[in-house]
Amino acid sequence: MASNVVEVLSLILFNMTSDSLPSPDAHKWNARPAVECYSCMSTLYENLWYETGLSLLYKKPEVFSSYCDQQTFDHRKLMVKACPDYCVAIENENVIFGIVRRTYMRGCLSDVINYNVTTVGYLTRRHKCMTVPMRYLFMGSLRSVQNQPLRICVCFDSLCNGATSSSALDQHILQVSRVALALLILLTSIV
Repeated sequence: MASNVVEVLSLILFNMTSDSLPSPDAHKWNARPAVECYSCMSTLYENLWYETGLSLLYKKPEVFSSYCDQQTFDHRKLMVKACPDYCVAIENENVIFGIVRRTYMRGCLSDVINYNVTTVGYLTRRHKCMTVPMRYLFMGSLRSVQNQPLRICVCFDSLCNGATSSSALDQHILQVSRVALALLILLTSIV
């Protein structure tokens, strides 16, 4: 009896881990034409948009808003757009008169103008975030900020570029862990 329960539970866990987690290449074969992504930038970027050449690095978002920032993120006050590829969230740390302010860009991967294919290729094969020098993301970026670090996250699901601390992969691992714990408790109570 206990061995049959273990076999059934093992089969359930195997199916959850192999089928319910999309492969990194699943987006290539998906029939849907686009993924919905939040499209916004921190308000600090609005003033700098034309004056600093930022418009040469990134397409203009649907909205500039403080609600785009991680601390004050509010999806109800932001715009969404259809993206032909992936959603991205880029975090930049700015120091203004000694005060550190994190700013955000959220949108489509295709909004990044002339991006580094090698860096983005690494990210798009995984549901991942990583910190890189600005020059590793933006090809031909401004010399004065080329070593400034950026944190970029790339994801495949609709509205996945919002302000969350865990990715879909982390949520899936958490779900599988909960099921495994429940199964372990069930098995110990049977035996």
